[in-house]
Amino acid sequence: MTKKNAMQAIRAAFKDAKGEFVSGYPGYLASSIIREFPEFRDSISERSAMSLAHMHSYLGKRALVVMKNAGLNDAALPFRNACDLGTNAGLVIVVSDDAQGKMSENKQDSRFYSDVGKTLLLEPKTPGEAYKMTVEGFRLSEKYGLPVLLRVTNAVSNPFITENIERKKLEKRKRRAKKSQSRWVLNPLTASDITRRHKQRYEKLVEYAEESEFNRESGEGKSGVVYSQAISPKQKKLTDGKSVFEIGTFPLPKEKLKRFNQKVESLEVLDEGEGFLEQKVCSVLSNVQPQNIAQRQNAQGHMANVDYSSLFKLVKQRRAGVVVGDFGSYTLARESPVEYGLHYGGAISSATGANISGVKKVYALVGDGGFTHGVSGLAEAVKQRADINCVVIDNGGISGKRPTGMNLNKLARGNGATFVRRVDYEDLNRKTFDDMEKHKGLKVLIVNYKAN
Repeated sequence: MTKKNAMQAIRAAFKDAKGEFVSGYPGYLASSIIREFPEFRDSISERSAMSLAHMHSYLGKRALVVMKNAGLNDAALPFRNACDLGTNAGLVIVVSDDAQGKMSENKQDSRFYSDVGKTLLLEPKTPGEAYKMTVEGFRLSEKYGLPVLLRVTNAVSNPFITENIERKKLEKRKRRAKKSQSRWVLNPLTASDITRRHKQRYEKLVEYAEESEFNRESGEGKSGVVYSQAISPKQKKLTDGKSVFEIGTFPLPKEKLKRFNQKVESLEVLDEGEGFLEQKVCSVLSNVQPQNIAQRQNAQGHMANVDYSSLFKLVKQRRAGVVVGDFGSYTLARESPVEYGLHYGGAISSATGANISGVKKVYALVGDGGFTHGVSGLAEAVKQRADINCVVIDNGGISGKRPTGMNLNKLARGNGATFVRRVDYEDLNRKTFDDMEKHKGLKVLIVNYKAN
């Protein structure tokens, strides 16, 4: 046995399960997992990473894909279709939910995707469970022919919380799926059969949830508590002296929950995020008292030690009709000129929308990660013949920590930019912006920043 935190436990489980491919996209909490994988293959987006991983599953190779909660939105199309098509070798999707909203756009709850995909979601509460659920996730993915979601949240992602891990190994699987259009190609001719088989597989998962060891009871109090995601030691005190039902799977074990409810006089649901567990429990039981255990946290930027003030000042001096951005570290600064930001990677598309709506001078402020993630926005700007000024903050990679691995100059030119220039932030001046604004169409100014 060796002591490991949850991120290390997931890595160990991938190795012991004979995983052969791991990809994804960085983000808050997700990056901590990614760092444990020296063989991690960077992808341009979560959507691409999901597609890469599912192909490996089809070819008989166990695959793991890692992303944050908002990233699962980007990957929603291949995820949903992968649930319909199913899996050959095991496919585990690790999604990190910032349930406390410490460093994310919102507190989006990825448990909703277990309903969207009609598939299994496992929710570890300890490093030991993170290991067991990852190994079991590969096995269950192959048994039921569905991708398995593994949801990790703030409490379980604490690197200082460790446990002794008893490791076990799965046999290596490498079996090419039988070629069959009716099985592996989604189109109007195959949709009915494929969705019918998906429904049958999901019904078996519902039966599994009632038997799973990850749904368990403890305590003998008259008052009952139900929770599913990892909770902190301080939050755990709320369960003292009570009967506790820990839920580790979605689909929810409804019959098991009903039996637990009959043993207690009152029932309380502890949860963070968007109330998913509360909704699920209330759909089964009527005597529920919700208790949101979220604590307000102050956002702390990844790049608080980078001074963007000179750039921000110059952008403000341009007197743009609108300045749009996305969720990057630069938006956390109080002096940021960004007035609108819809989603990560969406700045250029938003800027295009502003310009074609009639705004004359539009600026898009975007990081290098958001620029590559939203590359389709470049094509959209050209297609719409938009006249926009895009300023890319190249701070050394996504969150200033993981290089994009792409030549941003070539990327901009290859997608139709009429002006492309790269400058160091020390050399920024009004003339640089004057030169950019003289051109029409999609213009890209890349500003070099060094992340410390």
